[in-house]
Amino acid sequence: MLFFGSVLAFLKWEPGFVKEFKVSIEGVRGIQEKMIDEHLESHDEGSEPNDFLDEYLTKMKQEQSKGSSFDGMTGMKNLIATLMDLNIAGSVTVYFVLEYIIRQLVLNQNIQEKVREEVEAAVGKEGQVTLEDTLRLPYTEACIMEMIRNFGTSPIIVKVSDKDSTVEGHFIPAGTFLISNLWGSNHRDDLWDEPFVLKPERFLDETGKHLVNTEKVMSFGAGRRKCLGYPIAKDMLILLLSNIVHRFQILPHPEQKTIWKPL
Repeated sequence: MLFFGSVLAFLKWEPGFVKEFKVSIEGVRGIQEKMIDEHLESHDEGSEPNDFLDEYLTKMKQEQSKGSSFDGMTGMKNLIATLMDLNIAGSVTVYFVLEYIIRQLVLNQNIQEKVREEVEAAVGKEGQVTLEDTLRLPYTEACIMEMIRNFGTSPIIVKVSDKDSTVEGHFIPAGTFLISNLWGSNHRDDLWDEPFVLKPERFLDETGKHLVNTEKVMSFGAGRRKCLGYPIAKDMLILLLSNIVHRFQILPHPEQKTIWKPL
């Protein structure tokens, strides 16, 4: 996938945006380099890894053959790029999707109440939802899938063909930019009944206990190139959403601002 700045080329004419963006990126990079330095000081290759950084640093020490993506400065650059993906692509995506879900629950109190009832039935009035509990929250997961379908994580995705190809009779030369209309795929009326209406139930079978149709949602891509972070993002979203709705009723403010009302 290409960085969005290469797609929205007009951003280069917005010096204020570019300057602020570069400052933000350098700030994130500084935090990452500090994390790496701290791990390098305490890293023991023979001990059990505590996190992703430990695992990666061990791999770097083991893979020192030239040409390896883990070797020397190449390995360090790849590590920083991977951390950037985790911090920006992962965290920011979850934040924006969760914000959208909360806004929609303000506007759709009936959906919010169904999520709350399901969570209380699973963990009780005073319980806290864990990952294990989420297996008993099919409606909540369906709600998240419906919000992701309707909102998406990105309206388009850009890739480049690495070789000459032919797709359904259309010749695509190597180096061609390929833009997938994810938003359009998620709102096709031949795939979705009333695609612009929120219906979490469209992802549940007749029993209401099992999810269906999830493979039709294109927000995270498809096939072998599907977003690697999707399972993590989904787990984060269901944990955050279920615990928030369990503890709070989210209501619209008279001035159209969202407020949190403790239950």
